[in-house]
Amino acid sequence: MIAESDIAQQLRDLLGSEVDARCENGRLRILTPFEYPDGDGVVVLVDQSADGRFVVSDGGAADATLVGQVGAKAIGSPAAEIARRFGAVFEGGELTTTVEGDADVADACQRIACAAAGVAEAATYLRRQRPKEMEFVDVITSKLHQHEIEVEAERKFEGASGHPYTATLFVPDTETVIEPIGGERPWNVATAVYVEFGDLSKVNGYRLMAVLDDREADLGPDVSNLLSQVADVASWRQHDLWLSEIASR
Repeated sequence: MIAESDIAQQLRDLLGSEVDARCENGRLRILTPFEYPDGDGVVVLVDQSADGRFVVSDGGAADATLVGQVGAKAIGSPAAEIARRFGAVFEGGELTTTVEGDADVADACQRIACAAAGVAEAATYLRRQRPKEMEFVDVITSKLHQHEIEVEAERKFEGASGHPYTATLFVPDTETVIEPIGGERPWNVATAVYVEFGDLSKVNGYRLMAVLDDREADLGPDVSNLLSQVADVASWRQHDLWLSEIASR
C-alpha cells in the first residue's frame, strides 16, 4: 500500500520544498516544485504493482505540452535521451521508471519530474530563444568580442546519439561550446543543456561551458550541480577570469 504521507515527507526532505501529495483511486498524485515552460507545476504519479514494486510516471503530461509545437518524430530521440539520463524510459509519450521499495520512491519522483521538465523544454532545440535569454547571449557575445575572441552563433553539431543540436555560442579557436543558463526558468534550460552536453561530450573532445546568469541572483546549487556533471560551469559575476582563460588558450 502506498504511504502517502511518508513519500511526501521524503520528497520534502530531498527537495527542500513544499510538496502536495494526494491519493486518488489507489494512485498517488504528487505536485512537485518543478515547472513546465508554461508555468504549470510538474505532477508525477505513483502506482504500486501486484509484485510490490512502485511505478513512477508523468502520465504523458510532458509530451502533451509539446502538442502543436514539435512533431512526434522530432521529439522522440531527445526525449528518450533525456529519460535515459534520468534513469527512466520514454515510451508511448510517457516517462516512467520502476523501483523496488518505498525508500526509493522519492528519488524516482524527483528524477521523473526533472525528466518531464527537460522533455517539455526540448522544444527549445527547435525554437528561438526567449527575449531574456537572447539578451544574456548578447551580453556574453559582446564581452567575447571585447577580448578579441572569435565567436560563432547557432553552430550546428551532431551528438554521439545522432541527434542534431544548435549550440548558442561556439569559439572555434578552442572548440568551446558555450550555453547561457538563465531566462525565466533556468532549471528547464539547464536540463535541456545537460542532455545536449552529455551527448556532445562523447564526440570530438569539445570543451563544454555553461555560463550562469547570476547578474541579479544566484540560480541555486541544483542548477550548478546538475551541469557540473557534463560541463565546466562558469559564473557571469566572475566573467573576467574565465574570459581571460579562453582568450589565452
